[in-house]
Amino acid sequence: MLTYTLSKGEEVNSLANVVKVIELVSSSATGFEDAIKIGLEEAKKTVRGITGVDVLGLKATVENDELTSFRAHLKIAFEIER
Repeated sequence: MLTYTLSKGEEVNSLANVVKVIELVSSSATGFEDAIKIGLEEAKKTVRGITGVDVLGLKATVENDELTSFRAHLKIAFEIER
């Protein structure tokens, strides 16, 4: 969110930012929350200014009647630098 200060000292917030959205899928052997955190940490290595994460879906793999992996399908939004 951008904040502008008017000549009278009033602050105005603008939601008119331009953001880019990328999608990724991350996985973990321990749980969904960990898969989401791993995805965010990986995105932070190459993307600056992350403003939000949407979880589009969660999937788990079962082998021999046991949960073996957890996947998170994510959309990550970030501001475009100018």
